[in-house]
Amino acid sequence: MTDYPLTVLLKIRETEKDSAVATYAQASNLRAQARDALERLKAEKARLVACRDRAREQRTDATEVLQIRAFSDYVLGLEREQAACDLDLSAAARDLERAEAALSEARRNMAKAETELNAVVSHQEKWQQERRAELAKKAAEALDDLAIQRWSQS
Repeated sequence: MTDYPLTVLLKIRETEKDSAVATYAQASNLRAQARDALERLKAEKARLVACRDRAREQRTDATEVLQIRAFSDYVLGLEREQAACDLDLSAAARDLERAEAALSEARRNMAKAETELNAVVSHQEKWQQERRAELAKKAAEALDDLAIQRWSQS
């Protein structure tokens, strides 16, 4: 049987599918990392808010001027950290959105590559069936010719 004429295209489609699967896996990992980073930042913000609230409650117990200033400085520091954390949170949320968009794109590309590969594989299977049918027909014709020759010789 002769070689499939679209072997090169079949190899290209297989390579594209493998690449799309790898890209999808990478995008999935990036999304998981972005989600984890966002969750860590949310936990950090909750910790800062709790510390700030405890410090505000304790400030009312302070009686000396130095204690009051120290608490005020501490609370201001916590508020600055919380503001920085808020900025980090919004950046992490944007990163997560981008990662989810990339994952969605990778999912579409993977499905497209799979469809294209399936089309070529289907064509190859049909081509092989046609070749088998042609070979069977040629074999049958050769047997018929041989039978005719033998019959005419007798």
